[in-house]
Amino acid sequence: MTTAFPEDLARRTTLKRPSYVLGVLLNLLVPGAGFTYIGVWPLHVAWFFLTPILLGVAFVLRVQGSPLSLAALLGTLALLLFTYHLTYRAQARVAFQPAVSTAMQVVMGVSHAVVGTFLVGILAAVLIPNLLAARERVLEQQVARQMQVAVLAGGTPSRTCPPISVSGAQRITACRVDLANPRRPGVSVTFKSGRTVTLP
Repeated sequence: MTTAFPEDLARRTTLKRPSYVLGVLLNLLVPGAGFTYIGVWPLHVAWFFLTPILLGVAFVLRVQGSPLSLAALLGTLALLLFTYHLTYRAQARVAFQPAVSTAMQVVMGVSHAVVGTFLVGILAAVLIPNLLAARERVLEQQVARQMQVAVLAGGTPSRTCPPISVSGAQRITACRVDLANPRRPGVSVTFKSGRTVTLP
């Protein structure tokens, strides 16, 4: 009969300890995969659904030109890594038991990558055109308002739109000034997209 000394048990536990750095890299490559690697697959599933939501928020902010887009992206990354750090420490206290088999780790990681890529592709195909169109409409509205301000600032209004140097002005294909109310002339601006913005 062989007796295992405490030093031997400690050495075995150390040898079986998952690599902290490898778990971090897995989470960066496939968000959530690092949790399956250290034996907590439910958190992998949770991050599988949470990551697209948080990244979607960051993407929408980016399309809208918000400076918060980078903060949302970095916040998602920081939350993922902080959660992993706390989970790794908790697992270390119980010697990473029960362990998840290598086959389970591979299946979870590969399935997440495949399904995640498929879902991201669908979301991109649906959301990106709509978000870009919405951004274009907002920009056209801003350009039309700038044109209205330029007409009002020009003194005696005429039916000719003055040139303006603002971002998006090159999208204008036609512009008409409405003098029905000389004190507050309206403008009708047509853009390359085919849309016409009329103010006021």
